[in-house]
Amino acid sequence: ITMDYYFNFKEKAAKYSNAIGLLKQHNIPEAWPPKMEDSYSWEDACLDEGSMLARDEVIHFAGYCFLSNNWLRPLASWIGTRKCLEIMGGSGALSKGLQNFGVDIRCTDDFSWSEQHKWWYEHPWTSVEQIGAVEAIQKYGKEVELVLCSWPYTDDACYHSLMSMREINPTAMMIYIGEGAGGCTVDEKFFETAIVVPDSEFQNAVREYRSAYCIHDRLVLIK
Repeated sequence: ITMDYYFNFKEKAAKYSNAIGLLKQHNIPEAWPPKMEDSYSWEDACLDEGSMLARDEVIHFAGYCFLSNNWLRPLASWIGTRKCLEIMGGSGALSKGLQNFGVDIRCTDDFSWSEQHKWWYEHPWTSVEQIGAVEAIQKYGKEVELVLCSWPYTDDACYHSLMSMREINPTAMMIYIGEGAGGCTVDEKFFETAIVVPDSEFQNAVREYRSAYCIHDRLVLIK
């Protein structure tokens, strides 16, 4: 690795500092810094290499999803007046980001990550009800139209949540944020069962979503 590469990498990482500072204060950046012209990426939807260094701080202050208003705002517009339930909400940052744009969303989490991510639970972004994912759907599923699930763990909890959603409210849909099959989120049963809902307006609403470098999480509408 050359010295030029090292300094270029540090420069790319430094440009994320303002956005990290906002997250620390429970404010969401308008957008993440654009890639430099010489930056390599697996896909256009990925941020540059500097995001690898920023990612740990993003996780610490907000969660695994790179939140920014330039996709939360149009997503909130797409959601409109539909009531929402977030399961596995962690710090509550995603729910808070949508609440900022008028979305009626209830955030829930079972607090199973309270030891690994104490900051989330000591400094929640919004009110987070301590309840498991399936239990939350059983409790609130009939009154909501959308269930949001961001970066669920690699066990079968999200699969069972999807099954419960279908049983309790067959017209509801789930907004899943995470990697695809073989990635770092959910299990194979979820992908075998999930039915992608074709919705061009939804895809247009979330087109500005950006993942960290070499991470392949996306927003998918499923039922």
